[in-house]
Amino acid sequence: MTRTRRLLLWALVLSPVALLPTAFAFSRLWLNHHLQRELAFGDFRLRLKNPLLGWDLNFSADAVDVSAPRFALATGRVSADARIWNSVASLKPSLSVSTDTVRIAVEPDSLADSASVARKRKRKPVFPNLRLPADFRFAAARVEITSGGKPIAIISTPVFYSQGPK
Repeated sequence: MTRTRRLLLWALVLSPVALLPTAFAFSRLWLNHHLQRELAFGDFRLRLKNPLLGWDLNFSADAVDVSAPRFALATGRVSADARIWNSVASLKPSLSVSTDTVRIAVEPDSLADSASVARKRKRKPVFPNLRLPADFRFAAARVEITSGGKPIAIISTPVFYSQGPK
């Protein structure tokens, strides 16, 4: 009787030790499998080519394609690194994304649509005062922006960053 209780106690104590790493490994495999699919939210489409989510929240993909009505974004090789802890006692999330080429294509609105939107638009600032809770860094080797098939801008080595809430 006591031997059965002792075995039951050991099973209760050791089951989380076995279940948590197993659940973590299977959830990572499941997520990497589902990242291979095309994600669609209405007219918004997101395609990742060869995505891989690493054990320490490192993400890489050979290409990312985003399409929406009158907007398209295509990138080359993308790597992202997410950090949650600054140290053992300090929670300080950060995100770093780097890519080689970003191509942004925008289709202009028709004149009737843009005139009606301009009449309805209230006077708001172009860039709202956002307080992002994490610091981030985005770097690209080249950004190409086109509108209606005509090139608007080509930017070499842009870096966008924020130091978090300050």
